[in-house]
Amino acid sequence: MSDLTLPKPSKSWTRAARAAGVTAGYPFFALGCCVLAVLLAVSPLLVSRPTQRRILARRLAHHFARLFIWVTNRAALTDVRFEPLPPVEGTLLVANHPTLMDAIWLIARLPSAVCVLKADLERFRVLRFLVNRLGYLSNADPEKVLASACARLAAGETLLMFPEGTRTTPGAPLAFSTGAAEIALRSGAAVQTLVLHTRGTYLSKARPWWYFPDERIFWQLQSGPRFAPRTPAPAGSLKDQRAARRAYTAELQRVIQTALARAGHNGTN
Repeated sequence: MSDLTLPKPSKSWTRAARAAGVTAGYPFFALGCCVLAVLLAVSPLLVSRPTQRRILARRLAHHFARLFIWVTNRAALTDVRFEPLPPVEGTLLVANHPTLMDAIWLIARLPSAVCVLKADLERFRVLRFLVNRLGYLSNADPEKVLASACARLAAGETLLMFPEGTRTTPGAPLAFSTGAAEIALRSGAAVQTLVLHTRGTYLSKARPWWYFPDERIFWQLQSGPRFAPRTPAPAGSLKDQRAARRAYTAELQRVIQTALARAGHNGTN
């Protein structure tokens, strides 16, 4: 895994230009979501098989995310970068969660990934519709999402999770829940860690999304260590199963935290 050197802030980026970019960026994103929802709504007329409809839906979402990054990068509002990733088919992807846009930017790099999303997003009708058509999973019911996640991995799909459950608090250490580790142990899937680097507090938990950024938004995806499939504790040994989940969670958290510290920050600063 290569070391990451964060670029210096751009001197030419003015507050007025950033304000214009943000003002135009949010309507563009909202319009894109609505257009995507319309396309997915008519997709049953074009593709009859549910599996093929989900593939089509994810491809459309992937291209929209790529377009969004292209526009915001060209407008010098963002500086979104992707390092090469190893093959991730059939693996559980575990990432830290520094910004509000992490899932969107990752979809641009991972067109077939199944995202596990917060149940709160289903309060919004358009997002609830998109989640359903894309075949993503909601964490509203822990047992249900656990069973569904294991089934998806067994079928060879790629699963994306943010074990923090919410965005990282800037300056604070990571705090992973045991959900990702439990899915990995129950499914016997390999785990690929993803390290998301950013600079500043814009789009972080510490700052409202409607504030203008102080500088160009930097975000980079870096491949972290890969963990081979592990065997869970024997069924019925609840104490051993809990211990295995906690140990695996601590290990996943440690390797991502170490990569962030090597870059000179704790996820967001």
